[in-house]
Amino acid sequence: MSVLSLNADTLQLDAESAKIAGKNAAESYRSKQPYPYGGFDDFLPAEVLDRVLAELQTLPEAETSFNRPQ
Repeated sequence: MSVLSLNADTLQLDAESAKIAGKNAAESYRSKQPYPYGGFDDFLPAEVLDRVLAELQTLPEAETSFNRPQ
């Protein structure tokens, strides 16, 4: 399950769910060293990432230079 409750079709975010996710991650964020930062597994729903990937495939060839292992 993704970190945020995000509608995969509209990309709308439920504000209350976002507040809860933020509260749940706050202590971990504050305690990171050497400075506060956040890293989230499953940040977006898989359906959103699938749509992004499909849209990226429609870009002109010159714009696919990012399509490589990172």
